Amino acid sequence: MPNQSAQNAGNTIEDILFRQGLLTTDQLSAIKLESINSGQSVERILLQHNIIPLDKITQAKAQILNVPFVKLEGKAIAADVLNLIPEPAARRYKIIPFEKSNDELWVAMADPLDIQIIQFVEKRSGMRIKPFLALENDILKAIGDQYAQNLTTDVTSALKEVQSVEPVQEQAQGVPEIIREAPVANIVNQLLEYAIKARASDIHIEPEETQTRVRYRVDGILQE
Repeated sequence: MPNQSAQNAGNTIEDILFRQGLLTTDQLSAIKLESINSGQSVERILLQHNIIPLDKITQAKAQILNVPFVKLEGKAIAADVLNLIPEPAARRYKIIPFEKSNDELWVAMADPLDIQIIQFVEKRSGMRIKPFLALENDILKAIGDQYAQNLTTDVTSALKEVQSVEPVQEQAQGVPEIIREAPVANIVNQLLEYAIKARASDIHIEPEETQTRVRYRVDGILQE
């Protein structure tokens, strides 16, 4: 029976890329030699010399880890899926849920073998987790885009409620209670909650003719 090192010998990132036709024989030999001489990882060498793009390297890594790879760019994520993991936790652990299948939640992760994170998400969501490997930068971009879109949806819904709500007689209830339950208060709460999560220093609310533009200053840069 072959030992473990023999089994893993042909299942390295460089060997997988070679079998996929992304590396030539000469490149494969040169990369392995440079890795031995420099002590650097093959992944680092491939990126330094711009030989293979990061997404191809990450896909090869997913094959080694025996987990699926997911590309998040352009993927729409339903609000009920996104809300299963709070944005601060998503940023902290570099994860984002992107799909549900029966009682299983599909989660893109920078480290899909981190059992503690998986257990945290399972406890938080009440669902079984299917981890996917994704590019860390793609995860962080998706977090920024998707949670912001989710906020926009919530605010739009609250604005519609403002437009359709019937006037309430102050005699029927106290003024503080009216303010607390007003749709406008809900909008403000949503905006402030997102600002805190995004660590924004200030909020810019800019009324326009057909819409209201909301921008946050994060790290000195205004973002919508």
